[in-house]
Amino acid sequence: MDDFRYHKIEKNSFEGWYYKLSFNDEIISIIPGISKNEEDPHAFIQYIDKEKNEYIRFDIKDFEYDEKRERIVIKENSFSKDRLILNLDDINIFLNISKQIPWGKNLFTKSAMGPFSFFKMQCNHGIINMGSNFTGTKNMEMINGKIYIEKDWGESFPSSWIWVQSNFKYDKNRSLTFSYANVPFLKKAFKGLLAAVYYEDKLIKFTTYNFSKIKSIKYDKNNLKIEIYNKKYKLMLDIKIGSFKLLKSPKNGKMSQEIKESIDSELNAYLYDKDNNLIFEDSGKTALEIYNYEELI
Repeated sequence: MDDFRYHKIEKNSFEGWYYKLSFNDEIISIIPGISKNEEDPHAFIQYIDKEKNEYIRFDIKDFEYDEKRERIVIKENSFSKDRLILNLDDINIFLNISKQIPWGKNLFTKSAMGPFSFFKMQCNHGIINMGSNFTGTKNMEMINGKIYIEKDWGESFPSSWIWVQSNFKYDKNRSLTFSYANVPFLKKAFKGLLAAVYYEDKLIKFTTYNFSKIKSIKYDKNNLKIEIYNKKYKLMLDIKIGSFKLLKSPKNGKMSQEIKESIDSELNAYLYDKDNNLIFEDSGKTALEIYNYEELI
């Protein structure tokens, strides 16, 4: 099954689709979604750029999923794998998205959660597009760049996590994603790792289920350094932390938690092979979330 689709979980649940645009020297995050908490059911669009962050509420009846076209529709706004139309009061964006770069292509590899996709989870995570090109307009001005798409759905976010995503230089065919979270599973919890580097038409994956591990995480208010490895590769991330803006996140399907996301942090990434040869190096702006770090580490 395709992680992008609307899963239609009925009670005290949420679904959110995350679109991250990189163009010129700008990053924009757009999150359409739906909250089915019994106390406050509604649809929403969250929007973040360098100047603002907005949470726009809609009646839950304004949310539609077009199964034939595989797109989310919230009034005059629509979101799919190959097109994005955003019509807010002062922001109008229209994008055509080129062929997506999926996590995998067959039944067992296309879900980023791997074997965990076959279990009922408190929060499910899907990587829809690792970073393809787009062309379009923002407020009638032509833009082109890179877009990354992921999806979360379930009841609540994990109790702690670190999340990083960068398209590096928007004119290159490269991207990176990293998440490390305290994941509830079968009445217990484990620390789940999910990361990948895309370059030269290759997707190098680091996951809990391919036995990748965290070697070290070092964090202070200004810097975050992460090192992970598996039998074939080692990945090092060096992040200069920027400013943060508030986002809403789900708790029992209700968008009641506040978290912080940075879209102007700076990333340096280094990928080594098993013989410690540097095979990839790049830098660029990155999105970053750090939530309840003390519990995670």
